[in-house]
Amino acid sequence: MPTHPKISLKNSSGASSSLLKDLTSVTVPQVFHSDFLNAQQFVKRYFSKKRESPQKGLIDISGERYILVRAASMSHEFYELMTSYYQDRSPEEARGVIFSFLYDMAHSIGKADARSFFSKLGVTEPIARLSAGPIHFAHTGWAYVHILPESRPTPDDNYYLIYDHPFSFEADAWRQNQHKTDHPVCIMSAGYSSGWCEESFGIHLVAAEIECRSQGDQQCRFIMAPPHKIKGHIARYCKGLKNKQIDFSKIDIPEFFKRKRLEDELRNHSDHLEDLIKRRTDKLTKINRRLAREIGQRREINKALQQSKAMFEAIFDQTFQFIGILDLKGNVIQINETALQFVGTTLDKVVGTAFWKTPWWLSDHKEQTRLRNAVKKAALGQLVRFETQHPSKDG
Repeated sequence: MPTHPKISLKNSSGASSSLLKDLTSVTVPQVFHSDFLNAQQFVKRYFSKKRESPQKGLIDISGERYILVRAASMSHEFYELMTSYYQDRSPEEARGVIFSFLYDMAHSIGKADARSFFSKLGVTEPIARLSAGPIHFAHTGWAYVHILPESRPTPDDNYYLIYDHPFSFEADAWRQNQHKTDHPVCIMSAGYSSGWCEESFGIHLVAAEIECRSQGDQQCRFIMAPPHKIKGHIARYCKGLKNKQIDFSKIDIPEFFKRKRLEDELRNHSDHLEDLIKRRTDKLTKINRRLAREIGQRREINKALQQSKAMFEAIFDQTFQFIGILDLKGNVIQINETALQFVGTTLDKVVGTAFWKTPWWLSDHKEQTRLRNAVKKAALGQLVRFETQHPSKDG
């Protein structure tokens, strides 16, 4: 086992203090020492009761069944395998899908482990609940945790945790296989720790790795905060660095079950639109039947058709989704207001233009090519799914 580095901390008064000798499986500011020492004693006793039975495929620790998994198989090897399934996507898009899956899974495991330990420890205070997390983390081989003294773990919007994982299993797996990356890789560590802390404090939390040894940094460093505060904290951290720069675009800021949330929103909105269209259609049907029995039938039907057209145009422009209509050559016929406002343009500037040459794509030739190929497939009658990202006019 590697020897833990001796880390100097500052307490709330600014005075330096050395790592306390009796706290060996985690490094925390001195103000939290008592809670973490109690947790360390409990977790140590918990893991001392270990029973293995290969004949039954069983590893039992204090009455709980555990499993062993190779670190590499859950980090760079898993990433490489999944990347091979997304060869039709850009590397950034593939990474986003893979890391979202790993983060969501680890976040759920962290929450479940936390609930289990809370019941065993019998603790209710947030810091006492938090304390078992990093120590359990160390005993199960994820990483050693060093919580920096700037941290403010409070059960509200001011929650802020900045911490290092000096021996992260994910970074080690990439480094041992000589895989140097251009982005952080400890996504499961971020997910697990945010899940445990979320369960401890009863508030939604996310964690993002801002520095990683896999890309040549000196440490694997994370920031954890409420979802709507995380970007601001990361931006301030990056701005405060004097001797290096961090590419903000390379930092994966996860949102727990983002894809599911988006799908739910889309489904709810679609149901709402379908209901609106059905009610409007039923109303128009009744109008048409009545008009069929009245003098001046043609004039009234034309009027109803104009109303129907206006209704569908309103739905077209009021939806939050981007909607565009192209001809078979990919030229713009119609674009709704939501999409126009997103990039700050007007309909007369894009009608008749090839969609991949409109303001949505001008700055990214690679995405233009992908879109042009997707439109060609659609023109041949194929069902095409195309996803991308684009900054709005306000950044």
